[in-house]
Amino acid sequence: MSSNRGFFIGQLVDDLALISHQVDNRCRLGHFDLNRMLEDFFRDVLNLSMGTNLDNLNNERLNEPGIDLGDEQSKVAFQITSQSNAAKINKTLEKITDEQLLKFNQFYVLVIGAKQKSYKVDIVQAQRVGFLVENIIDINDLCKLAITLHPLKLQELHSLVAKEVLRVRVELELPESDGTFATNLYDHIEGIPEITLSNATKFYNDDNVHGIFSSLEEAKAGLDAFAIKLSNLPRISREFLLVLLERSDDGFRPRANADVIQRISRYPDTEGELRLLSDKGFVSFEPPEEHDESPYWAISFPGSNRDFEEAFYYFVTLNKLSFRTSILHLDFSAFG
Repeated sequence: MSSNRGFFIGQLVDDLALISHQVDNRCRLGHFDLNRMLEDFFRDVLNLSMGTNLDNLNNERLNEPGIDLGDEQSKVAFQITSQSNAAKINKTLEKITDEQLLKFNQFYVLVIGAKQKSYKVDIVQAQRVGFLVENIIDINDLCKLAITLHPLKLQELHSLVAKEVLRVRVELELPESDGTFATNLYDHIEGIPEITLSNATKFYNDDNVHGIFSSLEEAKAGLDAFAIKLSNLPRISREFLLVLLERSDDGFRPRANADVIQRISRYPDTEGELRLLSDKGFVSFEPPEEHDESPYWAISFPGSNRDFEEAFYYFVTLNKLSFRTSILHLDFSAFG
C-alpha cells in the first residue's frame, strides 16, 4: 500500500491543482459563480478529508445565507467560494444569521483556488461568529489533509476525485467565442469499432462443424450475430473476457474459477465487468454444488442460436485458432 500511497497522493494533488487553476482562470475573466454540483463535489471531498458529515444547505433553501455546507452534529459549516479576497470573507461573516449560530459554532471558508497570504478580517463580525483567519482554507490545505489520511480513506478520496474530476472541469469550462466548448464528451467515449467479417467458409466446412448447420448461409448468420454482439462490448470488457478464457478449465463449455478470478484481478471494476458480461450473455454464474467448493463463471459464445455456440467452440479450440484476434480485434477473417 505504501507504493500506492504515493501514487494516490500525486494524482490527487494533480487533479485538485487542475481544478484550482481552472477556477483562477474563470475569476480573471470575471466568472465567480460555482454551481450546486461543484458544492456537492467539495462537500464529499471535505467529508472524506475531515471526517465530517456535511450536507449541502442549498438543497433545503436556495442560497442559504453565509454558508453552503453544514454538519449540525459536529456544528461545522463551510462557505464554498472562488473569491479569495477579504471583502468576500467579511461579506460571508456578515450574512451568518443568529439561527445558523444556534446550529454551528465553527465556520470555515473554502477557497477553490489559492487563498491570500494575509487577510484583514472584520474583527466585530469575526468575534460574533467565532471565526479565525486560520479557518480560511484552500486547495493546498486540502492536499495537506489528504497526506495525513489513513491509507483506506486516502484510497477512497482518490477514487472519488478521479471519478469526478472530468465532470467538475467540464462544469467549470467557459465557452469559446463561437459558443462551443473545448471539452467534447465524445473525446472521452470509445468509438464504435469496425468488424472484419468473413464468409464463414472454413467455419462451415470444418469437420467438427459440418452438419451442425443446414447451410453456409446459416453458419455465416450465426458468426455474424456473434461478431455484432461482441462489438457491442467495450474493448476493456472484451479484454476481460479473454482473461476469463485464458484462465478457464478445459471442457465443452469453458469455466473460470470465480475465486481464482477474484484473487488474480487487480482491476478496480472486476464486479462491473462480470456484471456486464453476464448481462450480455457471455458469462453466467454457477454456484458451488458443495459448501467447500468454488463457484464458477461459465463462458458462452452467443450467436444466432445454441447450435452456433457449440460449433464456434469446436472450431476455435480444435483448430487452435487464437481467441485474441477474433475477440479483441473483432477480426474474423480466419473463419472465411
